[in-house]
Amino acid sequence: MKNKFKIGEIADMLDVSTDTLRIYDNQGLLSPIKDSDNNYRYYKCSDLICLDYIIHLRKMDMSLKNINQLINHSSLEDEYLEMENQEKVINSKIEELQGLLESIKDYRKDLDRIENKLNKFTVEYSPQMIAMDLDNVDKRAVKKFSEIIGTKMPYFAFLYDNVNIKKTGYSELLLDENERIKIYKHRRIVIDNEKKYTAKDIGCKGIDIIAPKKCINVIVKSSPNKDYSCTDMVGEYLLKNNIHPKGDSVIRVLTVRRGIKQGNDYYEVWIPIE
Repeated sequence: MKNKFKIGEIADMLDVSTDTLRIYDNQGLLSPIKDSDNNYRYYKCSDLICLDYIIHLRKMDMSLKNINQLINHSSLEDEYLEMENQEKVINSKIEELQGLLESIKDYRKDLDRIENKLNKFTVEYSPQMIAMDLDNVDKRAVKKFSEIIGTKMPYFAFLYDNVNIKKTGYSELLLDENERIKIYKHRRIVIDNEKKYTAKDIGCKGIDIIAPKKCINVIVKSSPNKDYSCTDMVGEYLLKNNIHPKGDSVIRVLTVRRGIKQGNDYYEVWIPIE
């Protein structure tokens, strides 16, 4: 086996890019030697072992700075501690990715609900929701809400503010954004199916727990600033069935579309009843 390898040859052998090897060189991890006869830069056979180790450490998601410290300035004890720390980092990322995976599963369930429940009225108990006003800028509340969300999917939501939803004719009124602002409270919510949080757990003003309630549940669609006829449909259903809302209704945004051909938003509506 020869003892001199050009950067391109090393890149092919170790399945990395030449740019990656140049970065390792610039960061002081491992530099090729210059041949005084032709000024070409070469790696030695022994460099292959070190490069393979560096690449393996990078696959462990270790930073170049830490790798440099590890291979150039550390003892075995230091290396053990570094691996121990990196294990914690990886476990934390696994936990975060697992949370994101659960969020994707929850979102897929919502998409299934759209397909199965669009314009279909049922009586159900709403899930526990945790809500914060959209315009809340209190740092303590914002930080706490972010902690509660974690990797969960936060949803934009509207609350009817003491509006008699049984009235019809809202669709025309809602075309005026100023009127919509008068009617709705704008909030961000996160679903807490496990009822993990209580008011005591949250411990700060500006974040509310919306407890489960017996509700009329329906999923509707509308075209923003163009068609809000879904509100008339809901009002007509309540009138026809002599249903009396009790308290504010939650309208949870499930998914939005802004394309010319598919300009529909989809909402899940929870109307508390007696």
